[in-house]
Amino acid sequence: MTRSHHRRAFVLLLVAVAFVASASHAAEPLRLRLNEGDRYLYEHTLETTTDVAVPFPQTTTQTMRYTLDQRVQEVDPETGNATIEVRFLRVFVESDLGEMGGFKVDTDEDSEQSDTYRQLIDRPFTMRITPRGKLLEVKGLTAIVRSMLAAGGLNAFSLEQVEGIVGDESMTGMYQALQPIYPEDGAREWETESSISLPMMGSAAVHVLWTLGAPREVGGVATIPMSSIGEIATASEPTKIPLEFGEMELRLKKMTSRGVIDISAEDGWPVKGEITSNGTMSMELKIPGIAIPTSANMTVTSVSVVERLELPSDE
Repeated sequence: MTRSHHRRAFVLLLVAVAFVASASHAAEPLRLRLNEGDRYLYEHTLETTTDVAVPFPQTTTQTMRYTLDQRVQEVDPETGNATIEVRFLRVFVESDLGEMGGFKVDTDEDSEQSDTYRQLIDRPFTMRITPRGKLLEVKGLTAIVRSMLAAGGLNAFSLEQVEGIVGDESMTGMYQALQPIYPEDGAREWETESSISLPMMGSAAVHVLWTLGAPREVGGVATIPMSSIGEIATASEPTKIPLEFGEMELRLKKMTSRGVIDISAEDGWPVKGEITSNGTMSMELKIPGIAIPTSANMTVTSVSVVERLELPSDE
């Protein structure tokens, strides 16, 4: 038997063990493995499309992708909560705002905007997370963004724009959307409530129904798939965005989501997942001197993807 056959046999054995464990009511409940010094690399992607019919037909798209280096820094011996040091390895943002223009940022490429975002790379901030996967806070990212923009002399619009993409609040909501909150016991179906935050839409409370599936193999890793059905509980708080010709106020009114996240049967961390959301957002434009319809509803579709990357060979 070749080495690859041995490896595949071992993976299938892990899947079988995970299936037996998850099928037993006496099994330990799902938890994240939180050991000091553990390291994980992740790529997160959020693609958002909005459509509006009035005051003029408009479609906007935005893709955000970033690679995170996560190291478990400290684990509280009483609560089991962990402090994780996080660093950006890459940030990619591309926006097509139709009549309002657009921009592209890739910290792996040279450009004026990319140079600004490159100041985020390899600068540590922290997040605190529970063994059940509940993200308690992200701390230090907004401070990095503000110092970065102040050094570049960028204006308030730039500050609000960038914080909506990579700030403490936006990172908390985006990360939690792809990190399941596990049940208190060994339940195979449970409900959770948390907060999501989409760029330029503000934060909103979301209610999610989680269901465990049969263990399987994803990319050579034994996983347990977790399907989710979510819906925001209340409309988000209005978000005001300054524009060159006025001001735009956005509010997420409703949104539903569906998807599957495969978690590692060994350590409880996501291996790969995708969540698709569809919703409606209200928009109000305030343009001095122009008497045209300024209120409209926009349809919003977003696809969130998480994928664990392989660690360097020396890890």
